[in-house]
This record gives sequence, structure tokens and C-alpha cells, in this order.
Amino acid sequence: MKKIISLILLALILSPAFVDAQAITEYNQTTGTMAWDASPKVATADDANRYQVVWRTDMVSNGTAVGSPITATQLALTIPVDVKYYFGVKALRYQAGVNTATSATAWSSDSAATAGAPWMFNTTRAPLAPSAIRLLP
Repeated sequence: MKKIISLILLALILSPAFVDAQAITEYNQTTGTMAWDASPKVATADDANRYQVVWRTDMVSNGTAVGSPITATQLALTIPVDVKYYFGVKALRYQAGVNTATSATAWSSDSAATAGAPWMFNTTRAPLAPSAIRLLP
């Protein structure tokens, strides 16, 4: 009986780790257009929200800005070869032309931020296949 209870407890402890795991779709391309839904303004008197796109090569850093903040809700991307990039976007609140607050970053690797479809760019190149394969005497 103790063994069964221990197995049930172990299953309950480990199950959240598997529920949150989601495959990240990797796109092997060097260009693409990233888009997102607009964030509502906090107050009607605010200027239009701006968005800062950021990229990172790991799943933990804060990222590096891609260009300047924009008001559009999409951005054409050009990705260097031989890298893995995760992209993120954050909303910037502007009042009288001044950035007064910034949202958390919504990352392409986060299934909650991507409607259950996380993605990244992976342009890592594989070496050429061997050639002139032959049987030696």
C-alpha cells in the first residue's frame, strides 16, 4: 500500500513538468515577418503604444533590442546564419511622447504568448554530406 501511495505522489509531483512541456517549432529560414496583437492603451489620453522587439539566443536572458520602438504590430526580420534566435515583444506606454511604463516581454518560446504554438528561428547549418564513398580493396 505504501508503494502505491508513493507512486501516486511521485506521479502528481512530476506531472506538471510534462504538462507545460511543448515542442517549439523551428524555422530554418533567414527572413520572416513577426506579428502580434496590439495592446490596449492604459488611458485614452495616452499616445499610441509602441512596441520593442527583442531577440535572444537562450531561454533565460532579457534579450537585445531589435531596432527602435515601433507603433506597428509586425516587423520584418532578417536572421543571420548559424544562430538560434527566440524573439520577444514588449509594449511601451507613452504619455506626451515619453515612455512611462513597459510591459513584460512576450516570448516566441512561450506557449501562453503564442496561442499554444511556440516558435524560433534556427539557421544553424549542417556540414555537407560526405562524397566519393567507395569500397577500398
